[in-house]
Amino acid sequence: MKKTKESKRRSTSFIKILKEYFDAKILGSQKGYLLIELLVAMTLFSVIVVIAIGSFVSVLKTQRQVAALSAAESNLNVAFEEMAREIRTGYSFSSTNGSLSFTSAEGKSITYSLDGNILEKNGLAITGNNVTVEYFNVVLFGNVAGDHWNPRVTVSVGIHSNEASLRGNVLNLQTTVSARQLDCDPANPTGC
Repeated sequence: MKKTKESKRRSTSFIKILKEYFDAKILGSQKGYLLIELLVAMTLFSVIVVIAIGSFVSVLKTQRQVAALSAAESNLNVAFEEMAREIRTGYSFSSTNGSLSFTSAEGKSITYSLDGNILEKNGLAITGNNVTVEYFNVVLFGNVAGDHWNPRVTVSVGIHSNEASLRGNVLNLQTTVSARQLDCDPANPTGC
């Protein structure tokens, strides 16, 4: 009988130990995550990632458009600077059919005109292939010999970048340049 009491006591303590062990495991599992909690967390993470990627793609598209528009404007600014430099020292200005003709300080005949969608100087393109010129307008003031006004040339140009997403956005630029000398009659320069 001693064995049975002893074995009963041991089995009772063993059961007690097992029960404590399993109770601890059950309580420990409550510190984990349920399947529904994981699904909710993954859904929220997915929504945040989709929003972030959408914003990033939008920013990249906008940056590409700004770079294309900036390159187009820079291209036209170079052409404007060349025109302005030659107009300041030129004389005998005339404007016909949307073109500007004059004589440079070196005595060369210069004509700026629009051919299709390209701005040209004496038949050579001065705008790059990343730019489409929509219009080219010239307004002259003081270009009549003996009127005692320095010739003033106002050039207006509308351009857009050849970037597909910017084709409808026309950038309008204008500059006014005054010649340094009066437009005189070369046959009678004392009459000025």
